[in-house]
Amino acid sequence: MDIVLCDLDAWTLFASRASLDPVPKVEANRILGTAVCDAAAAEAVRSLPWRRELEGHLRALTGAAPRDDIPVHLLSPPGSRRHRVRGLVPHRTPLDLPDGSLVAAPGEVFSVSPELYLMLRARELPVACLAVVASMLWGRYSLRLDDADGAAVRCEPRGSCAAARSYAERCEGLWFPRADVACALDAMGDGSRSPMETALNALLCLPEAKGGYGLPKPELNHTVFLDRNQSYALRGQRRCEIDLLWPDRGVGVEYDGGEHFSTREAQERDRARDAVMREMGLDVVRWTWPMVRDEVSCDLLVRDLARRLGERVRTGPACSRLAERRALRSLLLAPHLVW
Repeated sequence: MDIVLCDLDAWTLFASRASLDPVPKVEANRILGTAVCDAAAAEAVRSLPWRRELEGHLRALTGAAPRDDIPVHLLSPPGSRRHRVRGLVPHRTPLDLPDGSLVAAPGEVFSVSPELYLMLRARELPVACLAVVASMLWGRYSLRLDDADGAAVRCEPRGSCAAARSYAERCEGLWFPRADVACALDAMGDGSRSPMETALNALLCLPEAKGGYGLPKPELNHTVFLDRNQSYALRGQRRCEIDLLWPDRGVGVEYDGGEHFSTREAQERDRARDAVMREMGLDVVRWTWPMVRDEVSCDLLVRDLARRLGERVRTGPACSRLAERRALRSLLLAPHLVW
């Protein structure tokens, strides 16, 4: 039987780091037309190894109690009747979707692709949450919310903003708020490596009407290659990655977590790196968690960054969208429980 995951179960699949294989359009239409959405299919999904492995993550994500059943979200064929089955949430989508709408996953199941997932979730999520979802899909990390330290594991991106934009343009048979999707994709970059990089990208680049500062979109983790002398200064390091960089302006931001200040050696390494960046003509500023967490301090940081970029921002009482900005900060600087 063909089982097609969506919503929460598709998101869990993406977080599992499982390999995904694109399904050709003709085959995808056949699968969508015959997809099984019943109690037996839901039980088959619950037994999948990667879903069992991430059960703690799922419970943390949804706030489910240890004894609560976590519903399974599946696509049902267009025109089929929706039967109420405990622990199963059926969803419908049109048949004639563009190429790249389904992927094959381990366990002989299928799932909506990351691009289609984003379009479907745009119906439910505000732009700020949609931006976080997009950054996590196209990023290089996966959260593990059941980890006591809130760890994130490294993984390969599930796609790119450009691929999602192309898919949205070809997705004529599906309704979704196209302006919201475009707004999120215009703000978010590919390749985020941590929740904090995602948060800074969204806070800096979402438009003011959505609570952001409206700055241009940077490149995330941009690679800078070093010459022999620069490599020698950094003890043989041949390349550096800058967290957020505006290459055409020569300006970047490095976010320093607590580990950067744990040892004197780490501080000296950062000073040497800053000197190399200045020699290359890059103006890179360092931000820390206490600086970003404080609203007034963060406004000052952004005003300084905007000046370096040649942009203007409105902060503090002068910002006409202060309530929206505070709401965005509250979302972005807390655990990202969005999907």
